[in-house]
Amino acid sequence: MRRIEEVLDGAEKICITGHIHPDGDCVGSCLGLYNYIREVRPDLSVTVYLEPFSENFLFLRGADRVDHTYPDAGPADVCLALDCGDKERLGASGKYWDAAKRKVCIDHHVTNTAFGDINQVCPKASSTSEVLFELMEEERITKETAECLYLGIVHDTGVFKHSNTAGRTM
Repeated sequence: MRRIEEVLDGAEKICITGHIHPDGDCVGSCLGLYNYIREVRPDLSVTVYLEPFSENFLFLRGADRVDHTYPDAGPADVCLALDCGDKERLGASGKYWDAAKRKVCIDHHVTNTAFGDINQVCPKASSTSEVLFELMEEERITKETAECLYLGIVHDTGVFKHSNTAGRTM
């Protein structure tokens, strides 16, 4: 996959989810992608499903739109699993994954099992947020999307102190 837009072609209903007990990279990447899609493709229906997360992340645009209840919903055309190494780590949102017509996994964990129809797994990346940045058209990234991705990168690099911080991270 070269760009996010490639997996959105022909889709109307998009589902975004991440791993259980979502951390900064999970929340940041999910909301970063949510905002990006809403800005680039406002015609699409986009829902983010995550377990409740830290109140520290509520400042991110779209945080108030995340569904924590996992209601019954018809199948999505595309379900994107972010920052998640295998299907079991999706928890309750696994039902959306199973029902989706097309499944896309975007991650940075070396242990990822490549469980999607399309997999973009970059173990050398600092975070899933970094991987997403590289899949987005830079000129279309708004401040709100950038804030989400930045939070994910800062979280998974320990504020740029961990060994996974590289030149491309910066």
